[in-house]
Amino acid sequence: MMILTGLALFVVLLGMGSKEIGLQRDNYKPYLVIAGIAVTLVMGLRHQYSGADTIGYIYKHEQLATMPSFQPYYDEHFADLDFLFSETGFYFFSWLFGRAFPSGHAWLFATSAFITFSTCRYIYKNSGDAPLALSVYVLLGLFTFNMSGLRQAIAMSICLWAYEHAKRHRFVPFVLTVLLAMQFHKTAVCFFPVSFLPWLKRGTANLLIYFVLLIICLFSVDKLIETYN
Repeated sequence: MMILTGLALFVVLLGMGSKEIGLQRDNYKPYLVIAGIAVTLVMGLRHQYSGADTIGYIYKHEQLATMPSFQPYYDEHFADLDFLFSETGFYFFSWLFGRAFPSGHAWLFATSAFITFSTCRYIYKNSGDAPLALSVYVLLGLFTFNMSGLRQAIAMSICLWAYEHAKRHRFVPFVLTVLLAMQFHKTAVCFFPVSFLPWLKRGTANLLIYFVLLIICLFSVDKLIETYN
């Protein structure tokens, strides 16, 4: 808890200092690099019991790293599932990474670096106040959730890359990126409505309708997946 408190203070105070020396939206990169390194170190070097599911993911990675081929694991756990919702991507990535780095801690650090880089990149490209955005990320629970729900965290990080395609009306790359995210966690399917945002006309009524539909999607995703399967 003291480490998390220290990280939060560091991110906030560094942000205040960055504003004091005159950093603005177009030159917040130094702040995000320094703060991002600190976030990665805390997330990537955490104890195996920090986060409810961390120990399980480390054990699974080290188990997969000992397998010369991914095929036996796939045949045992995923062969009878539908491809789109099988979530094989996470375990295949873990196995593939284990070819070079069998250590669970190395794998944990690599995934933490990807999550943090994706988050900081998204903030840099889309936020007018990077220190405030990163402080919200660290302070309001998403950071600590990412240290536990690792599959969800990777899927959400991939969706942040998909958002850039949606902004530029690149529908096919957007769909492919979300499908990739679904291979890490099936609930990434809920990100598909974001593709409609660039076409959404400004106005309170339109925004309310959009978010009502989004909430319906979020609450019905399990039923949709069950029906699809």
